[in-house]
Amino acid sequence: MKATFAGCILCCFVFSVLLSACTTTGVQKPGVKEEKQIAPAEAPTPQVYTKEQRETLDIFEQILEIYESAENRQAAAQKAEGLYARIITKYPDTPLAQESYWKLITIFMRDYSPPAFDKAETYYNEFIKKYPDSVLKNAVDQSLMNSYAEHSEWDRLLRFCTPAFREFKEESKESAPMVVFMYSEANYRLGNIMEAEEGYKAAVKLYPNLGYGKMAKKRLEEIGQKEKK
Repeated sequence: MKATFAGCILCCFVFSVLLSACTTTGVQKPGVKEEKQIAPAEAPTPQVYTKEQRETLDIFEQILEIYESAENRQAAAQKAEGLYARIITKYPDTPLAQESYWKLITIFMRDYSPPAFDKAETYYNEFIKKYPDSVLKNAVDQSLMNSYAEHSEWDRLLRFCTPAFREFKEESKESAPMVVFMYSEANYRLGNIMEAEEGYKAAVKLYPNLGYGKMAKKRLEEIGQKEKK
C-alpha cells in the first residue's frame, strides 16, 4: 500500500517500453514466409530519486500511517500538520512541497471541527507568495472556495473572490468560471443584490453552457421573481 501511495504522489514520472522488430535478410524461397525475429522488450529504466525526494516520500508515508491508525481525522490532522510543515520548511524545492501546502490547507478545512480557516488562509498566503505560478493554484483555490460555501462563510468567500473579479471586470483579465459565480453567490447570500446580479449576468454571458452559467441563470430568475412580489 505504501508503494502505491508513493507512486500516486509522483505520478508525473512516466516509463516507456519500446518494442522493436527486425527481419532476417536473404532470398525468400517460393511459398515460404520470411520469419520475423522480435526483440525482447527493453526493461524500464528505474526512477532515480534525489535524496530530498526520497526523504519527502518517507514523510508522506508516515502521514499515511498516522491517518490509518488514528482514532479520528482531527487527531490525525494534528499529528500530520508538523510533518507537512517539515516538508515545506526543509524541502521547499521538491515536488511534494507544493502538494504539502495543498494538503495542509485541506486538512484545516476538512478535518478540523470547526474548520481552522485562519490557519488555512495563513498557509494559502504563504503558498501563493512562494509559488505564484504553481500548477496547483487553481486546485487550492477551488478547495478554499468550496469549503467557504459549504460552511456558509460568505464574508470570507467574498474577500477571497473580490480581487480576481475586479481584475476580470476592470482589466478584462480572464477569470475562472468558479470565481465569477462564487463572487456573485457570496454577494447574493449577503444581500448585495446589485453586485450579485452583475456577476451572475457575466457568468451567463461568458459560460452559458457550463454548470456555473446555468446556476447563475437560475439565480437571476429567482431574483426576478422576488422583485416582482
